[in-house]
Amino acid sequence: MQKHRARDRLAFFFSTSGHSGVDRIAKNLLPALARRGFVVDLLKVRGHGPVLGGDGKRGVNILDLKASHTYSALPAVTSYLRRFRPSCLFSDKDRVNRVALLAKALSGTKTRLIFSMGTTLSIDLATRGPFERWLQKNSVRWLYPLSYRVVVTSRGVRQDMAWYTGLNPEKIEVVPCPVCPRELFTNPPPLPPHP
Repeated sequence: MQKHRARDRLAFFFSTSGHSGVDRIAKNLLPALARRGFVVDLLKVRGHGPVLGGDGKRGVNILDLKASHTYSALPAVTSYLRRFRPSCLFSDKDRVNRVALLAKALSGTKTRLIFSMGTTLSIDLATRGPFERWLQKNSVRWLYPLSYRVVVTSRGVRQDMAWYTGLNPEKIEVVPCPVCPRELFTNPPPLPPHP
């Protein structure tokens, strides 16, 4: 693997289905970052996460952490951070964010953590059990301040997160969905599968 300065390396840690909104965004964003000259590492759990086909793989290093669950990926993420020392580790979803935070602490690196949350937390947790509501609410309140930034998709999600968890709104950055693929403008739209 070619040597790069730490500031040139960006890592993305996902444990998703391969078909989520996170996956669709990453499928476009990661290759775009690689085209801009960054070294981009995609850390995947169980081989899940965005599927980068064809040109999408160019410049993106896909690393399967060989873990069966998000929490069991902790040793591999810690080892990755110690070895490659990316300037930033971007993770999405609360469980993955907690693992990223612990991996950074164990690795002793200065990698900046950027956590992402794409849902309106109070609404998303309203249908969950009491323990899960308590865990995620307090995870955001007490652990997310240790990240460099928390990225959300809209001002409404930002306001809800700050109100619901008590997280300082200055820590939360609004970044709308980032990339429209070039094909959206150049290719004819696909036909719907049903009349």
